[in-house]
Formats: sequence, C-alpha cells, structure tokens
Amino acid sequence: MKYEQLFSDNTQSSIDAKQLEAYARYWYARASDCGLIPIEEAVAQYGPGECTAVNLLLALLGSAREELGKGQHTLAACCEELASWGLRYENYFGCQVLESHDGHRTVEWSLSDDTVWVSLQEVLQAMQSEGEIPEWWDEDMTNYEIFTHSGYRYVLAHDLSSDDPRHPDYEDEQQDEFIA
Repeated sequence: MKYEQLFSDNTQSSIDAKQLEAYARYWYARASDCGLIPIEEAVAQYGPGECTAVNLLLALLGSAREELGKGQHTLAACCEELASWGLRYENYFGCQVLESHDGHRTVEWSLSDDTVWVSLQEVLQAMQSEGEIPEWWDEDMTNYEIFTHSGYRYVLAHDLSSDDPRHPDYEDEQQDEFIA
C-alpha cells in the first residue's frame, strides 16, 4: 500500500481514518519484528520493539488510544483519533541516523526528544522505505559512535575529536605531505 492511498481526496491534506487503518495493517504485516501478536495488542501495549517507523506508528496509535480514555478501543477508533491530529502533528517523536565505528548506518524512529523531530507525515512516508535514510536528512544531523572510558556513545560530527577522520575539519597529515 502506498502513502498516496491514505487520503480521500487528491489534495493529500487530511488522512482518511479507514485508509490509515489499512495502511497500518499492511505495513505491520510486513515488518520484520511484528506479526507475532495481533496489531490490536501491539497498539494496546504500545511499547515499540525495534526503532522502526512501523513501531513508531504503533506507539502513536497507542497514544491516540490513551487520548480516547478508558475502555476497549478498536484499531479503527485509534486510527480515527490519530487521523484527526493531522499530518503536521509532531510531539516528542522523531528520527535519527546512527553511524557505528565501522561505518554501518542505521535509521531509528522513536518517541524521544533526543531525535530530530518529525511530523506524522514523515513517519507514514518512511514506512514505505523502512531502513533507508530519509531524503530530507542532512548529514550534520547524523550521530557517530565513539568509544570512551565508560563505554560507547553517539555524538554529532562536530563533537568528534579533531583527529577522527569523520570530523568535518579532519585533515589527513599524510595526505597533506603527499600533496606538498
């Protein structure tokens, strides 16, 4: 199912709740870590496992379920609530690209203010290309793995040591000698 099918009109300005439910079911069924439990249970638990766009959508549907209040709420009701928030809805959720010390990159989507905040629209679009770096991503936002005396952590490129080849201002002394 394609992102463009989420809308009841050609303006792509408001999400059709029934289409959102179909979209959620479609991509949930195809997600690698999903499908072990019914989507309704995943939304009720709303603790995402892997940090994927699909799991972030489940968490957002779980938030919509909480907004509906106590009681048993169907996936359709949760989708209707989430759709009513609009495509531009954003609130402490986002995306981050992490590069490990060996150069491998992963894309994580999560409920966190430690990410680059995105809107619901970007989450829904990312589900079609799970694991790929979004087109709008800027390299300055990438976090790089470093090792410290207390373990590993991630930092932005400008926070890397100046002798780290991944630092934006890094100059290889051997290369400078070769050029001279």
